[in-house]
Amino acid sequence: MFSLFIQRNNHLKQSIHLIIFCFFLYKLTETILQYGTRIEIYKIICLSLINSTKLQQTICSGEITNDNNNNSIIINNDSIENQLLLYHVQRLSGYYLLIYRILLNLPATIACFIYGIYSNKYGYKISMLIPCLGAIIACTLFSISLLLMNNNLINYSIIFILIGGFIYGICGKSSAITMGANSYITNLTHINNRTSMLGRLLGINCLGLSIGTLLLGIFLTFFNYSDSIIFCTINNLLIVLILLFLVIDSNTNENIPILNDHSSLIQYNDHEKSIYCTNSMKLSDNHHHHHKNSSYGFIQLIIEQFYQSYQFLFQKNSNEKHQLLLILLFTVLFNQMTKSGEQDIILLYLRNEPTLWTSQLYSYYLTCYYGCMFIHLTFILPIIEQKFSLHDTTFIIIGLLLKIIRLLLFSITKHKEWLFFGVIIGSAAGYITSATIINNELHQCSCLKSITFELLK
Repeated sequence: MFSLFIQRNNHLKQSIHLIIFCFFLYKLTETILQYGTRIEIYKIICLSLINSTKLQQTICSGEITNDNNNNSIIINNDSIENQLLLYHVQRLSGYYLLIYRILLNLPATIACFIYGIYSNKYGYKISMLIPCLGAIIACTLFSISLLLMNNNLINYSIIFILIGGFIYGICGKSSAITMGANSYITNLTHINNRTSMLGRLLGINCLGLSIGTLLLGIFLTFFNYSDSIIFCTINNLLIVLILLFLVIDSNTNENIPILNDHSSLIQYNDHEKSIYCTNSMKLSDNHHHHHKNSSYGFIQLIIEQFYQSYQFLFQKNSNEKHQLLLILLFTVLFNQMTKSGEQDIILLYLRNEPTLWTSQLYSYYLTCYYGCMFIHLTFILPIIEQKFSLHDTTFIIIGLLLKIIRLLLFSITKHKEWLFFGVIIGSAAGYITSATIINNELHQCSCLKSITFELLK
């Protein structure tokens, strides 16, 4: 009997490590898809407005880089007309990038609420499977878009990209799989090991972003966008197979927290089995049973989730710690709100005069940013916390100041060396979202952040 118990615990440990591996693969493929698709949107809009092959190479594909010692090709060739054309490309691309973000993130917000309500009943594998299936469908639509563009049906090509983004978003994308992975690990790890496992998941998140942008640059340099879509499709299929056949369901009563000693297993407290995001929103079983077969009941259930979030944010008898938590939370959300437009603006800026960066160089710029952020959060931040014991507000201020310096360099210089220097020091912006949370309010705050980020991405 004891051997069966040990065998099951080993299987659960394997499932947790597989969840972390699947999360890494998903973040890697999503990074390739999302940044690659934004670059492709700019290229499609550019090709629809520009007929000159030379200008297409310069503005749309970035095949001819700008020389800092000479005037750009655009200025030397019908300067006023071409600059106006570039302005229209930038403006229309900005509109389509905005539409793409709305179609991608707004449905994902609704998906996170749905997964949060029903994950306790159906398990967390479903909230990780659906985003992978959505990514596969989106890759199919992106491939159709490429076929249409190759056949000079450029206006229809952008439509399939937008539809693909909507499908990708309505399936939950990275926020759903992040919520599922966090909840799965929280449910099956003991409190003594939970922080380290979730910290490992955070580090894997940054590692996936950095390697994903690096692979995107490699694909754009040596291959093309269609090859990256095939790569992402295969990886998502692999994740689906792993989740279906190798990962244990989390909603069975036999599963108990692991990664702790045997005495802790025996003395396990049922309260620790609660899920950090869905537990804060969970209603009574009778109330759920009364409404589960009614569409009206489902809408009422959603409204009650918002009401509970409001009650958490604005408690009547809040203490100083809760007020500090609110300040930290809204600071992080404000940073996320500005970050949402920042990524698209940087893309448009670097593809505009006078920089005219190539897509490959832009990808390596992102690789440098996320790679340095991974180093900050994985190595530098723990050392600072251990040696200096700084407050969360101090980390947020440091992150904001270094981020401001990085953004100011865009208005000061156009030289690649200084822009890469800015991204190295500005990668400390990861400190903003890594600030610790008061333990007794961890579940509510984590869920609010994960859901609100979808509205602001």
